[in-house]
Amino acid sequence: MSMIPLNVLINILKKKSARLKKDIKEMNVKNSSHKIKPSKFINLSENISRDLLLLNAIEYRSTTTTVVNVENLITYNQHKSLDYARLSLALDYSKYHILITIKTFRTGGTDKLILRYLQGINEVSPNIKIVLLVVEGHKCEWDNLLPNNVSLLYLQNYMIQPFSNSLYSMILKRLIAQYEFKVLWNFNCRETYIFTEQARDFLKSVNLNIWGLVFAHWLKPNNLQEFGMVHENLQFVIDDYKVIVSDNETFTKYLHRQYDWDTTKFHTLYVPNSDDEIKFNNKVKSNSLKVLWASGIEWNKGVDTLIEISKSISDLPITLDIYGGTKNKDGENLLIGLNANIMGLKNVSYKGGFSKFSDLVQSGGYDCFLFTSIVEGMPNVVIEAAEQQLSIVTPIVGGLGEFLNSDNAYIVKNNRSAEEFVEKLKEVLLDRIEGNSFKQCNLVDSYNEKFTITKFKNNFLEVLGEDVNNFVGNNIESPSDLIKIDRKANRIKMGSNDILESLVNDANIFNKILRIKPLVKKLKKDPYSFFNDSKKEYIKIFSHLFK
Repeated sequence: MSMIPLNVLINILKKKSARLKKDIKEMNVKNSSHKIKPSKFINLSENISRDLLLLNAIEYRSTTTTVVNVENLITYNQHKSLDYARLSLALDYSKYHILITIKTFRTGGTDKLILRYLQGINEVSPNIKIVLLVVEGHKCEWDNLLPNNVSLLYLQNYMIQPFSNSLYSMILKRLIAQYEFKVLWNFNCRETYIFTEQARDFLKSVNLNIWGLVFAHWLKPNNLQEFGMVHENLQFVIDDYKVIVSDNETFTKYLHRQYDWDTTKFHTLYVPNSDDEIKFNNKVKSNSLKVLWASGIEWNKGVDTLIEISKSISDLPITLDIYGGTKNKDGENLLIGLNANIMGLKNVSYKGGFSKFSDLVQSGGYDCFLFTSIVEGMPNVVIEAAEQQLSIVTPIVGGLGEFLNSDNAYIVKNNRSAEEFVEKLKEVLLDRIEGNSFKQCNLVDSYNEKFTITKFKNNFLEVLGEDVNNFVGNNIESPSDLIKIDRKANRIKMGSNDILESLVNDANIFNKILRIKPLVKKLKKDPYSFFNDSKKEYIKIFSHLFK
C-alpha cells in the first residue's frame, strides 16, 4: 500500500483544524476547578515531524487549556510538546491523585523508602492512583516491585529535547492540568523545588496541594557546613507547601529549631518495612560471632573507623563480612583504601555490593549488624537489621534514637572510636555465649511500634487529614447515616442519631477503629456480623478499607 504524501496529510489536518476551531468556539470551555479559559488556536507548521502526525490520539490542531497559551506558543510550535505527548500516552487513566517526582530511582536507601511508601499507600487504598515521575535514568531493578496503582515514567525515555528546567516546567504543568492531580509530592527533587518556586502563580490557580519530603540533615565532611535541598531550596518555598513528610522526627525537630518553621505541616511517616509485625525468634547459644557491615561506601559511612575495627578483632572469635558499593570517585578511593587495609586479615572479608539486605542475612547466617555512620537520616539498613533481629552495634545518628536505645541495642557514644565499637562487639559476643536475648526481645517490640504497614496506614491517613475523602473515599459510595464506635462492646453501631462524622469522611474515626484490634480482627473475619440487613451497604466500605 502506497503512503499518503506528507503535504497531503498537512492539508487534511489543516481542514480538520478549521472545523475544530468552529466547533470549539461554540463550546462552553469554562472549568471552575482549573479556571480554564479559551486560548489561541495553534496550527500545524509545514515542517512538523512525521512522528507527531502519527500520534492520532493527540489533538494538536486546537487546545483550550491554560497551559498551552500565549506564553507557551513558541515552545509549542517548536514541537517540544511531542515529548509531553509521548509521556501522556503512557498513562492509563483520565485522572490521578498523586504526582510524585524523584531525581533517580535506583536500589539505594532513598529508593527503598519510596518503594515501601508506595506499597503502603496501596494498602491504604488501591484506588489511589499515582504517577511516579523519575527525572534521570531509564530503568531500575525494582521497577516490577511497584504496586499496580502506580504508573512509572522515566522522563528520559520520552524526551527527545535536551533536559531543561523550562521543558520540565511545561511537562509538569500539562500533567497537572490534564490529569487533575490532588497532590504534587516532591520527593526531595531539586528540579521540582525550582518548578514550585517559578510556577507559583500557576500552582495557586489549580486545585492542588504541594507536599515535600525531607529525610536527612547533611553536613559537609570537612567544615560541617549545611548543604542539600532543605538549606538551598525548601526554605524559599516552604510557605507554598501544605505538607512536609519525613521518615524520622529528629530531622523535622531540627528544622523547627533551625528555621522556626510551622510544625503543623510536618508529618512523620516511618517506612513500612514489614507487612506484619515480626515475632521474637530466640537464637541458640554460640561461642563465636558472625558480624555484617553493609552500606554504601561513602564519606559519611565511617569507613576509616571500620578499618580500625577490622584490625582490632583479629584475636577474637569474630568474623566480619563487609558489603557495599559506591557511585562516585570519592567512594571508589575509599573502597580501594578499605581493601588495601583489610588485605591479609584472616577474619575480615570484603564481599562486594548488594541489592537486598535480607538475602545477605539469610545466606550468611549473621548474628550481629555493625553500623559506623557519622551522619544519617533514618538508615534503612539498620531498620532491616532490626527486622532480621540481629544484634545492632551502632551510634545514635539521625533518627536512630527514635527506636534504638541501650535496652535494645549496643549503643556507641563516640562514633569515631574504634575501641568503643570493639568493646560493644565483645558485649554482643558475651550475650551470645550466655544466651542472653533481653535486648533482642526489646528490639522486636520497638520495631513493631513503628515499621509495619498498619502503623503506616494510620499515619498516612493523618497526613491526608481533611482531604481523606478525596483519596480513601474514591469510588466508594458515602453512607447517608453516621458511624459511632462503642469501645466496650467492640462493635460499630449505625444510626442516623449518632453524632460522629462518617468513617469515609473522617480519618480520625478510621484511626480509632484501627486501634481496636479485636474489632479489626472481627471485621476482617466476618464483616456481616456487625450489620443488620438494612445496613449491608456499609460492608463494601469496610471491605475496601480493611483489604
